Amino acid sequence: MPLAFVIANLSRIDRVSSLPLTVDLEGGYGGTLGELEAAFGHLLTTCAAGCNLEDGMPAGGIRSIEDQAGRIGAARKVVDAAAPGFFINARTDMFLRSPSERHADEELVSQAIERARAYQQACADGYFVPGLTDLLVLRTLAQAVELPINVMAGDEAIVGYIQAGVARISFGPLMYLKANDAVSSFAAERL
Repeated sequence: MPLAFVIANLSRIDRVSSLPLTVDLEGGYGGTLGELEAAFGHLLTTCAAGCNLEDGMPAGGIRSIEDQAGRIGAARKVVDAAAPGFFINARTDMFLRSPSERHADEELVSQAIERARAYQQACADGYFVPGLTDLLVLRTLAQAVELPINVMAGDEAIVGYIQAGVARISFGPLMYLKANDAVSSFAAERL
């Protein structure tokens, strides 16, 4: 989705809500640090109180820890100069891009912990692990890192996430998909 469209949607939502808004800034809308900083500068002209900044790359793959930590650090400098308190939720796509049966793999979990610690040193405020729903792995992450853990809800009960130490639960497209299924079922019953 183009950045201008993201900004326009954010403005539309702000007109009808008094809640603090966060936005999915995807990979930061820039291949270079200068482009990333410009995108954050543009974002800060809006009402946004925070954003997700992912380490996944548009063509596939995951940025190196050092590269993504540098991007988080550059974003932090921009937001601290203009909007102290802006929340940067460092998103890792490691679990989205690996099969769920690998999520408990010790090496993958170690890499996730290493990323979280590096992102924290770069001044991220939270760690978002979409695709990870394994409650034991979530508990391991929550105990191993200081950043609050954010997940994208699956079909698991919310209480399980809370008991695992998750601090923030996003629903992503889940509600839309459930509503779409309900509409499809309703229509199919009448055909």
